[in-house]
Amino acid sequence: MFKQHFRSSKSLKPESVCLCSDSYIAHWTPTRSCVAPGCGCTGFKSQNKHNARITPCGDHSHRSGLEARVCADLHILKKVGEITDIKREPRTKLYLDGVYITAIRPDFYVTYADGTHEYVEAKGQELGNWKRNWKILQKMHAGDPSIKFRVVK
Repeated sequence: MFKQHFRSSKSLKPESVCLCSDSYIAHWTPTRSCVAPGCGCTGFKSQNKHNARITPCGDHSHRSGLEARVCADLHILKKVGEITDIKREPRTKLYLDGVYITAIRPDFYVTYADGTHEYVEAKGQELGNWKRNWKILQKMHAGDPSIKFRVVK
């Protein structure tokens, strides 16, 4: 297997994964071709800065394996009737004291059979901006007991 890292120039993009096979770690070249022997692939996908891999889950994919596992668990609960609806990455606007702050995309917004709702985040690392936005989201719904929040690590 060809797994050597190439760093031929600072002007080239950082290491990327060749789309022809997961086993090839290649580097962008000025002609956008793979430097792996005998490959010839011209498609590349930059690696995530947190080393998360896009993972398939049924008819869709997720930004990490953890997120895909959480989705699979939620779909099992939906099949047994505990969950009525699962929304993936719904765009949610954040307001603080009536002032628009930003928009975020939580991993899941789940509606349970009893009428309660839950924001679910699959997080390997909790970084600064995410922590701030998660606290704002919780503060927005502080008076509503039907909305819960869960972080899966």
